[in-house]
Amino acid sequence: MTIQPRQVLVCQYQNCMARGATELLEQWQARSLPENVELVASGCLGQCNLGPSVQVLPDQVWYCEVKPRHIDLIIEQHLQQNQPVQALLNPRFHWNGVLPRDH
Repeated sequence: MTIQPRQVLVCQYQNCMARGATELLEQWQARSLPENVELVASGCLGQCNLGPSVQVLPDQVWYCEVKPRHIDLIIEQHLQQNQPVQALLNPRFHWNGVLPRDH
């Protein structure tokens, strides 16, 4: 079984940085990620008022208001078990927890 590579984008633009995105990225970098996952310090993800924002590609899963305490949960539940963390989903993209591919 081939595991599809993933990217975890952590916004590093002004509004997200003002809400703790720099520390969030540092905490992500301190973690052991699954081998198929690449961590990316991204530019603006366009979700400034819900930051810090994290997007997982190619899953098209958007997380909002992510704090360092959420990282281990995202790694374990989403990146290892393929179950997005419902409580952190950005409501602009995931209405009632429905993922884009479920439409």
